[in-house]
Amino acid sequence: MAGRGGWLLVTAALLAACSAAAPSPSPVVLTVDCAAFETAGPNAAPVERDLAVPVGATIHVRLCSNASTGFAWDDPTWTGDPSVELSAVDSQGPASPLPGAAGQQAFAFKAVAAGTTRIEFVYSQPWPGGTKGAWRLTLTVTVS
Repeated sequence: MAGRGGWLLVTAALLAACSAAAPSPSPVVLTVDCAAFETAGPNAAPVERDLAVPVGATIHVRLCSNASTGFAWDDPTWTGDPSVELSAVDSQGPASPLPGAAGQQAFAFKAVAAGTTRIEFVYSQPWPGGTKGAWRLTLTVTVS
């Protein structure tokens, strides 16, 4: 029995060492400021960005948003491989104290499997008759 217990301790130690030796990938942050969307103009073609990340990475997408105008980013939609999952959505107020200053809407994704996914973001006024698709972002994420 002593040999069997020792084997279990060695196995547990090896498993712990292996998991400790593989640090998680650093988070990837993509910030798209208002100027990128304003340059494209209202109802223009989407702003496009590409990211390459390893499996296990967290992706933080921070998009210019101004709640005082009634606009907000719709829930993102994606096509392609199911390589990323949405894990959190958050809003951050403006850094400036000036009335009408823009803040950010933040989306967090987890890269869960190898593949390529296109994530579509649309900036709209959500009520009936509100402006739809004033700004758009297409993010292509390649997970390897």
